Amino acid sequence: MAILSVLGFLKTDESLFDNFHVPDGVDKNVLIARIIAECAELEVAYSNVKIFKFILENWSFARVDAWGRVFKALSAEYSPIENTDKYEETTLGPVENSGKRFSATYDGPEIQSERVENTSKTVINSVHAHGNIGVTTNQEMINQEINLRKTDIYEIIVQDFKSMFTLQVY
Repeated sequence: MAILSVLGFLKTDESLFDNFHVPDGVDKNVLIARIIAECAELEVAYSNVKIFKFILENWSFARVDAWGRVFKALSAEYSPIENTDKYEETTLGPVENSGKRFSATYDGPEIQSERVENTSKTVINSVHAHGNIGVTTNQEMINQEINLRKTDIYEIIVQDFKSMFTLQVY
């Protein structure tokens, strides 16, 4: 094992990943283990462990928001076989009602009227439309879901780390 590898740097400075920033919801220990599994013996791009550690901390700080957004998108709850899910609400009103009400008795010739108080009423109609609008088949959406799940947030961060901090010359 060469000392100028990720694993060599970690053995030189066990606190190498102490200030490595990860998004909320991502297990830092799992991520570090995945980085080491993927990059342990790769030669590092920076030959000084202190500089490597400094750049790692600042680079991860700059990337943590982007990784967090990816993680949020990958963690979103949805139905993989529906490509529409919307809520619509229509409000009608207020509808005013005022004036007079007329009534007649069965056996009398006179029409009686009474005054009706002003009333106001609002009608709200809510609709939840969801399902497949028919542009993409359910089978295509399932295949896209399977392909999406083959890559997770850990793999994305490991590949970012690998391209930033290692010389990928074999």
